[in-house]
Amino acid sequence: MIQARIDPDSDLIQLSFRYNLDYVQRIKTIPHRRYDPETRTWLIPKPQWRRFIRIFRDVPVQIPWDQTDDFSILEKPDMIPSISEIEGFRGELYPFQQKGVGFLITRKRCLLADELGLGKTVQSIAASLELQNRGLARRVLVFCPKTLIRQWIKEIRKFTDEEAIAIAGTRQQRRAAYSICRNRNIFFAITNYATVLREAEDLARLSPDITILDEVTRIKNFRAKTTRLIKEYFRTPYRWALSGTPLENRLEELYSIMEWVDSTILEHWKTFSSKYIITRERTVYVRGGERRRFREVVGYRNLAELRDHLRGWILRRRKRDVLPDLPDVTVNTHYVELEDEERSAYSIISKYVWDLYRERGRSSAVLARLVFMRECCDHTHLVKDVLKDLGFEPPSIDESSKLRELLLILDDLVQSDYERKVVVYSEWVSMLNLIADSAPHYGVEMLHGKMSAREREDVINTFTEDPECRVLLCSDVAEEGLNLQVADTVINYELHWNPARLQQRVGRLHRIGQKNTVTCINLVAEDTIEERVLKVLGEKTGVFRKVIEGDFSSPAYENTIWQILDEEFGRRRSAWKS
Repeated sequence: MIQARIDPDSDLIQLSFRYNLDYVQRIKTIPHRRYDPETRTWLIPKPQWRRFIRIFRDVPVQIPWDQTDDFSILEKPDMIPSISEIEGFRGELYPFQQKGVGFLITRKRCLLADELGLGKTVQSIAASLELQNRGLARRVLVFCPKTLIRQWIKEIRKFTDEEAIAIAGTRQQRRAAYSICRNRNIFFAITNYATVLREAEDLARLSPDITILDEVTRIKNFRAKTTRLIKEYFRTPYRWALSGTPLENRLEELYSIMEWVDSTILEHWKTFSSKYIITRERTVYVRGGERRRFREVVGYRNLAELRDHLRGWILRRRKRDVLPDLPDVTVNTHYVELEDEERSAYSIISKYVWDLYRERGRSSAVLARLVFMRECCDHTHLVKDVLKDLGFEPPSIDESSKLRELLLILDDLVQSDYERKVVVYSEWVSMLNLIADSAPHYGVEMLHGKMSAREREDVINTFTEDPECRVLLCSDVAEEGLNLQVADTVINYELHWNPARLQQRVGRLHRIGQKNTVTCINLVAEDTIEERVLKVLGEKTGVFRKVIEGDFSSPAYENTIWQILDEEFGRRRSAWKS
């Protein structure tokens, strides 16, 4: 028999038994286990309990009667308590949000991956307040993008009586915020990710019991300094990661996130990568005929096993599952045929990028100039300087084919419904300016990353409250933290490489409070790199659905940008050679 108990101080599971070589050998197959010579017990992390149960299914295991519920939660990932009555919390939580609160509290270190618009912020605020009520938390430190700080403070004030302070602004303002936070025992402190690069130690001295990473994909890169500092300084008892799209591109990104959440959930990187990631050796030729070899990720395997293991530590709910009354999303793609002048300009720039690709291979220089091909699809005005540098006269057109199509769509939408509001996304502010110049009669407002928080808030208020303002133009930088249920149509002027970004755009409209069916319209230039992007986007979403949502019908993820380039250049190579 093996006796097991959870040590409340270390949060590890202690295993006691009379020496048995077979038991020892089995335990040594469990990741992150260790032996404590003082207590003569083996210690395993709580996330590895289900693995332990499977390995010792033929051995009786005794647990303390007062820890029965704790072990039941570890054994049954779908067993999540609902917490509805929270002292000091104003407002009413949906049933699925009550479970979300229970999940955050009982798991302690976990990833809340609810689809955009289901209230991850509210759930984490409510869970923090409940832990404060239980005497388990004295301070919460929230990291979020700079554009979301005001949103967090607004939500905290809406649902609680607690003070919240922003650690942002100039150095003097941040110094004052630290002082106020300590002297007045402020419960909620909110800062942006950039602050940790300058003041990791100062933030750590606030001694938070709960650390929340909103839009946690900001630490998806192992090597980024922000990631390394957060993993070093903020390993608090409660660690909550929030993201509607925790797996944007690669499985490695999810591993980086979970390593901060709790490094004992997954195996060590070497074991993890060999079990789940498929690579192959690739050789590329660079300048001078030199060969370079590297291992390229070409797919993933055993995703069903990975998802099952993560079930207890990642909670993912979709709108259609928890809010059946929320309107659906319809997606339409409008294929735009380029004029002859636009087609010639696109061909010139494509040839230029192809020549560079052939010379330098898969390099950052090629990626940097790839933008020119995409801009040319939007409007040749965006690449006029590039064309001049290449010795060609840019087309003199006021409206591109895609811009004309957009204006026709806006006319149809706005004139058919005098209350309808539309959000248009483009990655480039210069393109948004061209759209604004062409459509002033719609009462256009613009939102982009260079605006201050006050300017941003004024624009959102105007779009939300002014019936004469019908169209909001947004850059990708401005997409985070927007609640735009007042609109029911989103237009992607061009497609982003990343399907997670596209989901975020739609999620700003399709969220709690939306009363209408949300329409998403994609504008795609025919027979260009944009068509290849559209094709590969479908493949990229496959890994996300397999691991996070459990959909195993989609094809495996493969190289993305380079795959798109290979397909695009493959179609044109013979013409260029001739």
